[in-house]
Amino acid sequence: MITIQEIKDIRIHLKITQVEFGHFLGYSKSFISRIETGERSLDDSEILKAQDVLERLIISNRRAVNSAQQIMNRVKSRVDCQQALTDCDKNPLSSGGNLLL
Repeated sequence: MITIQEIKDIRIHLKITQVEFGHFLGYSKSFISRIETGERSLDDSEILKAQDVLERLIISNRRAVNSAQQIMNRVKSRVDCQQALTDCDKNPLSSGGNLLL
């Protein structure tokens, strides 16, 4: 089972605030803070709930990253095409040493 420290580490890596994490779990920021500082413990069902929320956030984050990467790939492709056209405009008679007819 996941530990409280691992829960905190994952939350921080995902850039999720205590307020946001608490919202996902139905807890207040102060409750999350007390958990992370060891002032309050969680029972097994609460730990499993936190783990489930984190797993869902990781999946959602992966999808967002994949979507962002697809957009960036389109941008790079468009820039590459624009650069190729610019290069052709600068030297329309050759392309890689071959004459264009």
